[in-house]
This record gives sequence, C-alpha cells and structure tokens, in this order.
Amino acid sequence: MKTAIERKWMGIALLSVVVPVGMLVAFKFSDMFRGPNELSTIEYPVLNLDFERPCGMIDLNKSLHRTTLIGDEASVTSDFSIGHYSTNLDTLDLGINISASVSDGFVKNLHMIFEEDCNCSEIVWADLNSLYDKPPFTSYVIENLRYENHVHLTWGAGVKARLWLSGVNQPKAIRFTGFADWMFQHVENETHILHFRSELVYYNGTHYVKVVLPIETTIWPDAGDSFETAREITTGDQNGYLWVVEDPEDWYKIEVKNGQAIPLNATPAPQPGPWQDLEVYLYNPNKELVASAAESEIDYTPETLNYAADISGYWYIQIVKVRAGGGGLYRLSVNLAGESS
Repeated sequence: MKTAIERKWMGIALLSVVVPVGMLVAFKFSDMFRGPNELSTIEYPVLNLDFERPCGMIDLNKSLHRTTLIGDEASVTSDFSIGHYSTNLDTLDLGINISASVSDGFVKNLHMIFEEDCNCSEIVWADLNSLYDKPPFTSYVIENLRYENHVHLTWGAGVKARLWLSGVNQPKAIRFTGFADWMFQHVENETHILHFRSELVYYNGTHYVKVVLPIETTIWPDAGDSFETAREITTGDQNGYLWVVEDPEDWYKIEVKNGQAIPLNATPAPQPGPWQDLEVYLYNPNKELVASAAESEIDYTPETLNYAADISGYWYIQIVKVRAGGGGLYRLSVNLAGESS
C-alpha cells in the first residue's frame, strides 16, 4: 500500500506530464490561427465626394478612382461614380466598378456594403424587374464571381444594401461592374452621408488578406438664399449647384479675423456645362457689399476676387447664376491668408 507521501509524488509526476502535453495542444491549436486560415486586414483612407443637392435633372458625372498595389502580391482597382440625378424620382444613379488580380493564390470573395444614418433614403440594386430577386446580371459585368446573397430596399438607418459574391474556382483575377439607385423621400433640407465600402478577401499563398476600400458621399441641402440662411463653411472647396429658374443664388458665410485676406474663386464645373455664367459678391459682417466679380456680358470663365478683412466676424459670399439657363455645378474655393488680429 502506497503511503500518502508516495501518492503525493506520483500526482506531481503525473501533473508534470499532463501540463506540458496540454500546453503543447494549446500551442498547436494557436498555430492553426497563425497558418493558412489567418486573416489580416488592410483598410485604406476614406475617399470623399460632396456636393449641393440639385433641384433639377442633371448628369453630375462625378467619380472617385483608386488603384491599390499590395506589394507584388495583389492589385485592386475601384471606381465609384455618380451619374444622373432625377428631381421627379428624387433618385441618384450610382456606378461601381471593382477589379482585382493576385499573383500567388486566389480571390476568395467580394463584399459590398452601403450604410447611411438616415431613415428617409434607400439603396436599390438597379433593375426594377428584379427588386425582390437577386440582382440582374444581364446588366452587370461579373467575371470569375458567383452571386451568393444581397440586401436592399431598407428605409431604416444603418445598412442600406449589401451584395455578396464569391470567387469561382479560386480565380486569380475578378471583375465586378454594377449599378445602384440612391433614392430619397423628397426631404430637401436633409444632409445625406452615404458610406460605401468594398471588402475583397484573397489568399496570398500563406494566409488570407482582407482589403477594405471605403468611400463617403455627402449631399448637403441648398446653400441658402439670404444672410440668415447662408451655409457656414471653412477654408477649402464647396461643390455648389445653381439653376437660373429654381435656384439662382447660393449664400455662404465664413468666420474671418481682422487683417486676414479672403481670396476666393468660383469656377463653373466642366461637366455639365459650360453654360455657367457666375457672379460673386462679398459682404462684411455688417452685411455691407465690399467687393464683387461680375461682368455685364456673358462670361463662362471663373470669377476671382481677393479682399483684406478690416473687421472680425462672419463674412458673407453670394454666388449668383445669371443669363444662361439650365442647372449646373460650380466649385467655390475659399482661403484665408495673412496675419489676424
């Protein structure tokens, strides 16, 4: 019969075997996550696109392009475009083009997500004949990808639409070209910020990599039509919209210190256009006109002025579209320079 001391030493010896074996199993289990099934994520900076909400039908022709090289193992290209805006339907056409190639390994899947913190809009994967079915691949271009699932027609805030595609036969290259409609509820004083991101997962020969390419599109309401309703801005660019009939002028205000120069430039957008004849007026904090850039004849060139502030406060900028009909975009660039007091 073993004594208590002998039993104690046997227990210690057994424990000395069990614990290392258990640790070895744990290490092996951990190694599984550091091997081929590991997923690393590369997220790129957000590309931004913003403009004033049009009040008429217009082809906006705006786009964001990005080509991403991940060493020598992969290349991902994305194009996000904004096309026709319809006032009657209150709808904006969106275009998505994503392609990728992998040198070693294969593309596993492509996931696209639209999100917006707004209840009065929705995203529809375009084709009215298949609103409640999978997207219409007759109007899409899909190479080496297979449809898996999708979501759209969601009015609530949050995720507005998703589309899942998976690689077919472990492809080294894929391409997706598709379209969506961004639909509103005729709430004209609402600012809409749409977040879109594509998530591409590929295998590089050793582990999986997820590439996240985010885009943000902001549509802000009318810039205002008086001192009281002027849109407050900081330095930089504003992409405004004017139409002689429905929206002939925009107002902005910017805080300026005494002694600072206010150089500004209003440039008609090349598309659509060039039928944009603009005039620019600058008012001081007392709402007195102090400078202007205007011509009596038709002029489609940029309007520029520079004025040194002699008082601190909000300065007002009035952009007016004259003579030429039709709606169009313009870019207002405002900078502040010099010493302030």
